[in-house]
Amino acid sequence: MFCKARGSGILACPRAPQRRLTASSSPAALSPLQPGSPRSSAPPSRAAHWRAHQCRRGTSSSPSQLGLVFVGRASSGRELRCVRESMTHRAFAQALGQTLVELISAIPGGVLVFFRPSRAMLDAVNRFWSDAPAGAGRSVWQALQDSKGHLVIEGSGADARRALDDHQRAVERDGSCVFFGVYRGRASEGISLSDDSVRGVVCVGIPLAPLRPEVRLRRDYRNALAQAAPAPGAPRGPAQARLSGDDWYQLQAHRAVNQALGRVIRHREDYGVCALVDWRWTARGSLRAVRYLPLWLRQLVGIHDGVRGENADFALEHVVRQVRGHFANHLHRSSQGYAAGADAPGVLSGEDASRQVRPRRH
Repeated sequence: MFCKARGSGILACPRAPQRRLTASSSPAALSPLQPGSPRSSAPPSRAAHWRAHQCRRGTSSSPSQLGLVFVGRASSGRELRCVRESMTHRAFAQALGQTLVELISAIPGGVLVFFRPSRAMLDAVNRFWSDAPAGAGRSVWQALQDSKGHLVIEGSGADARRALDDHQRAVERDGSCVFFGVYRGRASEGISLSDDSVRGVVCVGIPLAPLRPEVRLRRDYRNALAQAAPAPGAPRGPAQARLSGDDWYQLQAHRAVNQALGRVIRHREDYGVCALVDWRWTARGSLRAVRYLPLWLRQLVGIHDGVRGENADFALEHVVRQVRGHFANHLHRSSQGYAAGADAPGVLSGEDASRQVRPRRH
């Protein structure tokens, strides 16, 4: 079941008729594609096996816990081509900023926003958003502050840890904060911020590696290996060796996106929304959602093999309305579904009570 058929701009967890799926404590490592899929020959991760086992056991959470939205256009209708060249233009940065203001304002609690792994780009966007656009009364930063109260920008090294601590303290004290970081940074991988600290993750763009000479060489080498026909009767090599260079190049970027998406649901009673902001997700004929989102997430929100980008292309105002409705519906179901004295969503107990910021061990 897909959102277009239901007239909804958000992919909320449907009730699967064949199997109940889990949204419980997800490990940090997510497998974008599963072995045996015609779209990939990447080997499975231990986390993928664990999640598949949990699904088979039927230890599922409420179907209203996780929402997924795709944003390919600004409210003006402008395509959000979140690539390096566009991000350095003031007009595009302002359109992207206004889009994020509308989207983030619909998400309660803390929100994590991730950009491609370039702090220079994050700094450039920061400068654009500090200035009010011509004819407008508020800058992007001012609009976000008015909506969420606190804004935190990820630094490097020890500053990155302090920024995460500042984000969590702001949410605990005042109920909301927006954290701006980069893919493959400390906040997007290897930490566990649960409950109100992260009610939404917004992934801006797709972090494809710059095509430096070493990246081109590795991509071309993998393409050559994939195209070389094995000798008659010779055993085929491992699946990873057969992955083409083009698939390898895309897979590295989408693994970083999937790691960031895993910051939302951190235990079985957690809930929130993931937003993928880039026109490449919603372009006509696009297969990115089918090919590169992890299998557990595709099954959870009902993305089947026939889905194309245009099926997820909705006006921004419709998406924002559905995001608000997702949280309203979850809170309503939670208030109806928990007996007096039981732990409600957002209240940690037992083993989950100690799950705070957990930096990845190196």
